[in-house]
Amino acid sequence: MTTDNSLTLSRSFSVERSSLYQMFSNPELLASWWWPKGFTNTFSTFEFRAGGDWIFVMHDPDGRGYDNHSIFDEIVENEKIVIRHVCAPKYTLTVLFEDTPTWTLLTWYSEFEDPKFLAGARDFLIEKNNENFDRLESWVHSSVCK
Repeated sequence: MTTDNSLTLSRSFSVERSSLYQMFSNPELLASWWWPKGFTNTFSTFEFRAGGDWIFVMHDPDGRGYDNHSIFDEIVENEKIVIRHVCAPKYTLTVLFEDTPTWTLLTWYSEFEDPKFLAGARDFLIEKNNENFDRLESWVHSSVCK
């Protein structure tokens, strides 16, 4: 469901749910794909547990850094991760992992504190989050095929 302050994206991945979940729970794997095209990340803190911090800098192609601080609000192994981004723009990301007969459906539901921010950034966020999905798909298949 999409509202004025939310954005939902989904994609199917032809891997087991546990393999896809590991791409989020393992910081080395997450750092390999968690960024849109041309960006990189430097993780300084990754406490993958309910209440744990995730602090990193996202670097754009021109070398500018963007500080990020999130808190893992809820983690249900192989099913759900809820991440609260506590710096601007403030939002909560719920990541759901669901089995289907032939793949895993990943649903990425973001709820933003400021609907005006989302209204101005919706198209950009859809594009960049799809780039994240593209990168994730590439890394999932390269790590599963090893």
